[in-house]
Formats: sequence, structure tokens, C-alpha cells
Amino acid sequence: MNGMYESEVVPTLKHFPGDGETMKNQHLVTSANNMGMAEWNQTFGTMYQTLINDGVPSIMVGHIRFPAYQTDDLPATFSKELMVDLLKGEMKFNGAVMSDALNMGGAGGFFNTIEDIAVETFKAGVDLVLWPEPEYMDRMEQLILSGEVPMSRLDDAVQRIWGVREAHGLLLKKDDLFADDLSEAEKEESAAAAKFVAENAVTLVDDFFDEVPLSPAVYPRIGIISISTENIDEELQLTVDYLRSEGFEVEEIIHNPNWYAYQSSLSDFERFDKVLCMFSNRVSAPMGSSMLKGDEAMGAWTANMIKHEKMIAVSYGNPVYPYYYLDKAPIKVNAYSSDPFSQKAVVDALVGRIHFSGTTPVRLNDPAVG
Repeated sequence: MNGMYESEVVPTLKHFPGDGETMKNQHLVTSANNMGMAEWNQTFGTMYQTLINDGVPSIMVGHIRFPAYQTDDLPATFSKELMVDLLKGEMKFNGAVMSDALNMGGAGGFFNTIEDIAVETFKAGVDLVLWPEPEYMDRMEQLILSGEVPMSRLDDAVQRIWGVREAHGLLLKKDDLFADDLSEAEKEESAAAAKFVAENAVTLVDDFFDEVPLSPAVYPRIGIISISTENIDEELQLTVDYLRSEGFEVEEIIHNPNWYAYQSSLSDFERFDKVLCMFSNRVSAPMGSSMLKGDEAMGAWTANMIKHEKMIAVSYGNPVYPYYYLDKAPIKVNAYSSDPFSQKAVVDALVGRIHFSGTTPVRLNDPAVG
């Protein structure tokens, strides 16, 4: 956030009251944060309150229910209790409240039309409505003039938005709104920041037999499996190259190995001292559940048939995957992204060049995870 401020970008926190407590995708369905108030106050509540106290300018509410606080059964998008009573009231947030996209399934079905959805979210306390229909403006004007939406609600929204714009110098038009190409110094600074983030994010979830750091003298031959909807093996080739540069013998990547094709040749994997299984699914690519299906599920099936002690599970995306789909692997790693810096950080950490210092941001012992 400090970097965004320095670049004259207004940051927005999301998604209030706290996302990630279920595997539901709000593009498809309404989600919920099912924490009790005590746990929420210690986690999400503390995080939001700290940043509110620090003056964060904007917070996006999610299509998320919070039953521990609410008496209604609405997502925060339409909940006066969550936006006005809790966020603007108890937590004393004076910035602008933004909705998430109103054409998402998590906001659908509560009212008749997309236009009604936009009206109701504004009435409930949203100041910045994301992606309303063009007719929304005329409809809202009529509702305000008729008194159905009180002028005080509009005044509150305008004051909050205007205050953010004034505080961050957005009232004056800038001629140099878009920066020129990065200088060589700026490119180096950007790369250094990406390297720092990747190295401090990479997380050792499990090392059951205390095998890390790995050495090519002990585990010379490594097999590579990739599991993903889209085949991004060309991108993941960096992991192979980095391992080879460390002295390991690494064969080509096997993408989504189908169990029906491999069940009669499972012995092929016996030649490897370790088999590194990379999960690399991306959010909304394709749209749907975060659970594996089709070819990728078959790949996970095959990976689980390989002798367990050989397996290293690495997720370049969803941090639940190693625990959920390859829980028998003694070494599990979360890296959260397949960018070149993260791939390099994974290999550097596995061979002991850097320490695993990250912390997995989800509760892997949750019954929903398995």
C-alpha cells in the first residue's frame, strides 16, 4: 500500500468482512465468513481496524455473509448492518465503501434486475457502485428526488468520495497521468522487489523426514509432473532449468499424466529419486470451482499412485492443493505464483540457498480442506 501511495494510486482493501473462509467462488455463488466474533476480532477485524486507523482510503465489500454479526441473511453488498453499523459505525471507517462487481453470481437473485441490485447496494451503504447499468443513474436521480432514497445517503457517499479525491490529489487533472517506460534503474528496483516478495513468501508446509535442503548427491534424478487445466509447461520449464543448474538430472515435464495410461507403467517413476509435482491452476482460468476435475484430476490420481516418499508437492497457485491432493507427500511447498521469481525461490529454498520464511495464509487443518 505504501508503494501505491508513493505512485499516487489509491489502494482499496478487499473483500470485507473477510474472504477465504470457504472455497466458494463469489463470481458464481454467495459466500460467507463463518468465524465467530472473537476469532474474527483477532484476525480479519484486527487487520481491517489497523489499516482503518492508518487511514486506508477505500474498502471493497464482498458478496459475503457474516452470520456472527448479522441478523439479516444478506451478503455485505446489501447489508446495512455490515456497512453502516459495523464498518462505518463501530470501526469508524471514514473512507469510501466500494461494491464488488454487481454482475457476479454472489450478488444475484436477491432483487429482480441488475438495476435493482445497484440501487439496493447504494441504499445499504455502498458509496462507489462497481459496474452498474447505465440506467442506474437516471433511476437513482428519480429515487432521490422522490425521497425514497434520502439525500443524506447521497451526501454521505459524495463526502466520502470527495474526501478521498481531495486527500490524494485527485481533484486536479494531471497531464502526466500515465508514466513513461520504466528506466533501467526502475526496472532493477522492480525486479529486486519481486525477488524479495517471492523469497519471503515461499512456504514449507511439510518436511516430514527432514530432507530439506535437497542435494543432487543424495537425490540425483528428479521427475517432474505438472497438474493444471491449461498446459503452461513452457512457463514451468524454468523450474526444470533451475534444478538442472543445481546439478540434478531432470527429465522433461509430464503434464496431467492420465492414470489409465500410466497404471501399467507406474514403474517408470521408479528411476527417479524424487518426483516433483507442480500444481499451477489460476483463478478463473477457466471459470468454475477451484477443485480439480477432468484431466487435472486424473493427473492427481496418478501422482498419488507413485511411492509416497518420493513425492514433493509444490503449488504455484492455490495453497490448499498440496495438502488436499497430495497429503501423503512428505515435502509440501506453497509459492502462490508461477512467475519466474517464485520458481527461482522454490528451487533456492529446496536446496538451502535461502530459508523458507513464508506462512500459509489458509487453515490447512480445516475440515473443509480434509
